[in-house]
Amino acid sequence: MQVSQNAPKSKPTRMKSRITGLLTVLALSSSLSTTAQDLLGLRTSRYIGGASAIFNPANIADSRHKFSLNLVGLDVLVNNSFITFDQNSIKDLSNIQDLFKDANGPISAKISGGIVGPGVQVKLNQKSSIALNTRVRFITEVSQLDQELYRNVVLSEDELESGIKSINSPYRQAVNATGWGEIGLTYARTIYDKEAHFLKVGLTAKYLIPFANYSMQINQLNTTIVVDSDHNTAEMRNSSGTIGFEQSGADFDNIRVKDFFKTDNPSIGFDLGVVYEYRPKHQRYRNTENGQYNSPKEKYAFRLGVAVLDFGKMKFNRNAANSGTFDIDINGAEAYNLRELEDVEIPSGLMTHLRSRPQYFTERAVANPAVYTLNMPTNLNVDLDVRLLSWLYVNGAYQKFMDTENEHGQSLAMLDNFTITPRIELKKLGVYLPINHSELTGTNFGAALRFGGFYIGSSNALTLLTNGSKKVNVYTGLFIGLNSKR
Repeated sequence: MQVSQNAPKSKPTRMKSRITGLLTVLALSSSLSTTAQDLLGLRTSRYIGGASAIFNPANIADSRHKFSLNLVGLDVLVNNSFITFDQNSIKDLSNIQDLFKDANGPISAKISGGIVGPGVQVKLNQKSSIALNTRVRFITEVSQLDQELYRNVVLSEDELESGIKSINSPYRQAVNATGWGEIGLTYARTIYDKEAHFLKVGLTAKYLIPFANYSMQINQLNTTIVVDSDHNTAEMRNSSGTIGFEQSGADFDNIRVKDFFKTDNPSIGFDLGVVYEYRPKHQRYRNTENGQYNSPKEKYAFRLGVAVLDFGKMKFNRNAANSGTFDIDINGAEAYNLRELEDVEIPSGLMTHLRSRPQYFTERAVANPAVYTLNMPTNLNVDLDVRLLSWLYVNGAYQKFMDTENEHGQSLAMLDNFTITPRIELKKLGVYLPINHSELTGTNFGAALRFGGFYIGSSNALTLLTNGSKKVNVYTGLFIGLNSKR
């Protein structure tokens, strides 16, 4: 039955609000939240204060700022395989669940975000600098989620369409979401400075505060869904496969600011970076008496940076009440109505519900560990920055993630990507035009502006304004910087 566009819409069911609330928080946790893909385009700047240490710890040695105080920064990044965003669809990302309903085929997405909190960077001398950065980070992965299954769980009664739908998915469907906080201390130093050659290194040690993790896994699902919109039923019949859940820490459906700072398993992570600069006109900037640089201007013809970021692991306490794996076994005349989920709290009530239906869902007697680990989104960053004029630069950057899954198939790895960024760089003004490519979202054109210590931008703004894009990215921030005189 096709519902008329003029038919009155019923109030959203509890299940719709709970499922879409959960998936929206999982998929748009980035709206609260930074990964190594943050500030694409702008991160090549030498005038973003201590935040530059996030992308390569060695960046802050010989910083353009004698002192900088970060006030706040926000970054949102959504990559997906199914939605082409345009100017209209990004106006209210809180309604992203409506876009899910129009997806054609399995849904995959990589989403990240972060809040950069208070931080400070101090240039100790011409050779050394230190920085302290604080962040709250979220990463979510939606992998091969079947669109038909999603629709028949979350649609309100008047949106259901009668019919028979078969789902045969030999692949693993998954929704994984992780949130953690960081306090990072960076030290960077010039270790070689001879004539035209300049080498600096940096190390960041990060205190990690993992506060939430949620995972849903559906494997080898084979089912027939019979929908009767007149009676508000969507029955699973002749079904097999497995469904599993893991939860730790804060509930994503009811997360609070104070949860960002609560953890039972703090750990340590590291960033390591090296930067080489070639300065063919170094004598122009040096004091002939002591050999020290006496000019605040950028001095290199080109700069090569290499960094390994987010090296480490996080531990989570498994919530046994909200975790488990079930075999799906629905045969013969048996039928399970997905609409039973309408009044189920997600995720807290879901396990209780499944356990109360043993004729359909048989829980496996598996001795899962009380504490499980998750690898940080370790990645290699390589960038080459070329100065064409005193104010004109072009940067090429490649980012490669190490995709290491844990025992539950969870991974925090984001998308490998390559970015070329022409930019105009002055002390009080910066204009950035990043051109970014990844396998999932293709090529995107962005733009960013910096006015003193305020910046705003997007790695795909120009693409959104023209042809639409399979990604959404926006970032903004504010810091106070005192420029170095050398």
